[in-house]
Amino acid sequence: MMTFRNLSEEDITLDLATKGKHSALSRIAVKLARRTGLDDRAVLRGIWRREKLGSTAIGRGIAVPHALLRSISSPVASFTRLAPPIDFNSPDSDPVDLVFTLLWPRSEARTFLPALSRLFRMVRAPLIREGLRLAQSPEEVMAILMSEARPVNGMADQCHALGGAKVNSEERKMKKHIQNSQKPSIVIGETDHQRLNKLALAAADRLPEVSDGLLIELERALVVADTSVPRNVVRMGSTVDYEADTGDGRTVTLVFPKDADISEGRISVLTPIGTALPGLSAGQTMGWSGRDDRRHKLTVLAVTQQHRAESEGLRSSETSRLLA
Repeated sequence: MMTFRNLSEEDITLDLATKGKHSALSRIAVKLARRTGLDDRAVLRGIWRREKLGSTAIGRGIAVPHALLRSISSPVASFTRLAPPIDFNSPDSDPVDLVFTLLWPRSEARTFLPALSRLFRMVRAPLIREGLRLAQSPEEVMAILMSEARPVNGMADQCHALGGAKVNSEERKMKKHIQNSQKPSIVIGETDHQRLNKLALAAADRLPEVSDGLLIELERALVVADTSVPRNVVRMGSTVDYEADTGDGRTVTLVFPKDADISEGRISVLTPIGTALPGLSAGQTMGWSGRDDRRHKLTVLAVTQQHRAESEGLRSSETSRLLA
């Protein structure tokens, strides 16, 4: 996960008062820029570019703004507690007061998504969140973070740690991410990206591994205007013909959870195979892990889109019932 090894007390700001989201991100960017020697406008531009794809708030008063930058060679992190909390367009509508900000070298992009996933899992712990809210000093914040985070420094150290005979379940998950980091490129339309992001965050407590898997796919996707998504790319509502690793051909329609009916071939995007499908195009092969943790592969053979009028008609109603 993201390492707190290089986080110092100077990277921790408590009870920062701001005028809103842009003000908060601007002040955080300035501090990170001083730490890295970068231009503060470049840092803010990277953070804000990601924020425009969808809020990085993950609920329960937490936000994780981040950016992949070519101009740094190692990860940089900061923690900011806001007072009072501010609106961050969070999926649960709660204002945000705990902000973890990450700058990650683009050259190490493969290690970023597993790091982000593990950070999400860490900050979901109620004791961590409340401890950070009650901390009286940067020293106390450091103690809380270091008690939970097992720092791993860079790709080489990650692989070394994962190669031992005694690896715990969290390390096995990271190893799986590293081993399968060469994934096909995916393209997702803006509307699907926003709705799926909200869905994944809302499902974090109930289905943490599936939620993390979907968030990772959304994070690495190329997000384009809905009208620019090629017709051979899997969207929500697409019918997909694919070949399983057993050689069997199957046909499914990718839907939101409430519309799922396996007997009718409608599979939820909140299933292991469902998280693997969004953004794939005909001819691409994707690996995915079953609920038994066994690895599988599928190859998309053909993608059929639902009628455009039907798709447009569903959008307004889907938004209100996505999380049902």
